Order: sequence, then C-alpha cells, then structure tokens
Amino acid sequence: MEVNGIASLLDDLYATRVVGLWKLLESRCGLRGIHTELPPHFTWQVVDHYDMTRLEPALRAYAWAARNFTVRATGLGVFTGRNPVIYLHIIKDAALLHFHE
Repeated sequence: MEVNGIASLLDDLYATRVVGLWKLLESRCGLRGIHTELPPHFTWQVVDHYDMTRLEPALRAYAWAARNFTVRATGLGVFTGRNPVIYLHIIKDAALLHFHE
C-alpha cells in the first residue's frame, strides 16, 4: 500500500552522520536493509492520501518561508510491522511545536 507523507530532510552534516550510523548498524550489528530510498529525515505526518493539487502549493510556500530550527532527539524507538523502522525519538520543544501547528 502506498502512503503519502510530509517530512523534513536533514541538512548535509546531519544526513551524513545518520548514514554513518546506518553503516555502523549494518557492520557491527548485522542489520540488513537499513538503507531506504528515502534520505535521512523526520516525518511530520503520514496518511493514505493527500489532495496534492491543493496541498503542494501551500506546503511549498510555507516551507520556503520557514526558518531553520534545531531538533533534538533522545532514545531509540521501533515502528514494528512488515518492514520495521528504527527511529530516534524527537524531543518536542516550543520551536518544534510551533512549526508543527
């Protein structure tokens, strides 16, 4: 089943660090298939379907106008299921909550 989502990509420095962690998990822990087609990111929302003709222009305008902010993470979590996902738990501070609202 295909789903749609809204995500923020990490900047080059942190994306490189995450990819390094993926490689470390593969080499030291034997995890396979940890790399996905998606670059390192964090997800705001996932749904079965968006009306992209309405959403995309508004989302593009908002993304271009938004300022960068720092996101902090702590701890690991696992989305279980057919294709389990290991993720970092994101700390919800005021800046993050404001952007999300």
